[in-house]
Amino acid sequence: MLIPTLSVWVLAQLATRFPLGYSKRWGVRAIGSMSGFIFLSVAVPGGVVAFLKVAIGRARPILMDEVGIFSFTPFAGDWRFAGFPSGHATTAFALAWALYLLFGPRVMIVFFGAFLIALSRIVDGAHYLSDVLAGSAVGSIGAFWVQNQFQKRNLIFRIGKNGPKNGPSNRMLRPILRYFGRFRQFGQKPAEEQ
Repeated sequence: MLIPTLSVWVLAQLATRFPLGYSKRWGVRAIGSMSGFIFLSVAVPGGVVAFLKVAIGRARPILMDEVGIFSFTPFAGDWRFAGFPSGHATTAFALAWALYLLFGPRVMIVFFGAFLIALSRIVDGAHYLSDVLAGSAVGSIGAFWVQNQFQKRNLIFRIGKNGPKNGPSNRMLRPILRYFGRFRQFGQKPAEEQ
């Protein structure tokens, strides 16, 4: 998910260099900004977790019989000692929160998917429950931190008179909704035929 979102973000930045109409320029900027937000919301906590896994060095459940539950070997350089926190849970919850922060309750189903991914890491024997909970927390906190950074710079998210507002700025989404609204109208019958 990092490569597609980074690609769209970079391509959108390049596309704004070409002469586009006002609404198309805003549409391209909005898509690019949202892709950048999703990319950073997943990449920042993912980078933190990648470092923590190596620095903490918790043994995975496959080594439980040999070394026990509380075995830590920092900077071991072996994937079997990179269990805490779960990278999959971090990524799943970071993405779920990023999509929720962008699109609101319409995308609540992504949390069910994130929960299933986190649960699958325990069922597969790749992580303990604490690894998954810590990864979910880091992913969630990371997505909110990235949103806060975007909001401070007035990118996508806005700060209103009464403080921060949830959801992306209407100024960013309006051109996209207008563009996709044309496709909805395409399949409808004209009013005189109904």
